[in-house]
Amino acid sequence: MQLSDSSDEEVVQFTDGDTEMMQKHFFQLDTEEDEREAITMQFDMKQYIKLLERRKKEKAEREQKKQKQKQVFRTKMNASTTQEIERELSNTIKKEHFLEMKIIGQFNLGFIITKLGDNLFIVDQHATDEKYNYEQLQQKTKLQIQKLLKPMTIEFSSADEMVIMDNLEIFRMNGFDFEIDENAEATKRIKMTAYPFSQGAEFGVRDVQELIFMIRESPEGMVVRLARVSQVFASRACRKSVMIGDKLNKEKMQQIIKHMGTMTNPWSCPHGRPTIRHLVDMSLLPALAQKKTQQKQKQDFYPPVGM
Repeated sequence: MQLSDSSDEEVVQFTDGDTEMMQKHFFQLDTEEDEREAITMQFDMKQYIKLLERRKKEKAEREQKKQKQKQVFRTKMNASTTQEIERELSNTIKKEHFLEMKIIGQFNLGFIITKLGDNLFIVDQHATDEKYNYEQLQQKTKLQIQKLLKPMTIEFSSADEMVIMDNLEIFRMNGFDFEIDENAEATKRIKMTAYPFSQGAEFGVRDVQELIFMIRESPEGMVVRLARVSQVFASRACRKSVMIGDKLNKEKMQQIIKHMGTMTNPWSCPHGRPTIRHLVDMSLLPALAQKKTQQKQKQDFYPPVGM
């Protein structure tokens, strides 16, 4: 296709490959059998651009629809495939999908049935609410601290000292505080001034070393907690959460599902209990019903030998 300037309007030259589309969408051409390879005609460029834009939009909508239809869950639900199930869920369900889930109802006073597209899911109301409360405690809670009467000098390696100095806020979130003397010689720059306090638990230098190791092994920006602190939070979260047996209204169920979209890891509770599982793809039910009917008809037509 070639454009040529004219005093009043645009003139476009089309090859044979363009002619069919132009005839279909803009005008009828009276072409003879001995039609030349190129013809010259008057053409509305604005209308042509609108057509291209409309087709581009329709293509994007089709691709988006196909993408949604790709939410297919194939992993069977059994104890030996828990990791595979969670990996499949995390790869298929995005955070915004929890906002799109429709509440179907409560089952057996312990589970929420939700629908996303053609897929039904079952959500453990206690495990899910517990995980939300646990992550909130992990992110926001500072432990009670016990200040020392006199700062305690602790010798760390130079590398460990740098970890503490670069991550003081993480240590404070876990109940530890330090006095830093940057002018002191290496390995003697840090003195502990406070440690966490919890009934029935004692914390000390070994816990500081555990935190140093966890910080090194964790991705940057991740909330890091001592294992014993996480256990305390898990216990607190359990006690304050919705329980199995609690009757929930639609608003509360919607809130629990919505909270899943804010979690770092919404797939299991702090104790490892699953929070959500896929039940069925309802778009497959007609085909399954038809297959079952055909199998029954085949059995009726070919009864077992001996009957």
